[in-house]
Amino acid sequence: MKEPIRVALFGVGEIGGHIARFLLRKPGIEVVAAVDQDPAKAGRDLGEVVGAGRRLGVAVAPDVETGLHGRGAQVAVHATGSYFRQVFPQLRSLVEHDLAR
Repeated sequence: MKEPIRVALFGVGEIGGHIARFLLRKPGIEVVAAVDQDPAKAGRDLGEVVGAGRRLGVAVAPDVETGLHGRGAQVAVHATGSYFRQVFPQLRSLVEHDLAR
């Protein structure tokens, strides 16, 4: 059996939560990291934050450095905003972490 694709979620608000729940049902996908700038989500379990109905053992981090360090993510799913000018710094940080594929 192939190793799962290790995914980091960047933004776990309304849309990011839907994406997270979808990915959690997909075989061959392992969500290993989550980042959201909302201080109310920092440190909480991703499953609780997105309403997955179970704990996932993935704490939501407040920034990319904390969220991705040592997680081994291979791919990032970005869901924080729709306007390039606003999200460019976030996208740049993902590229710097070799997650823009």
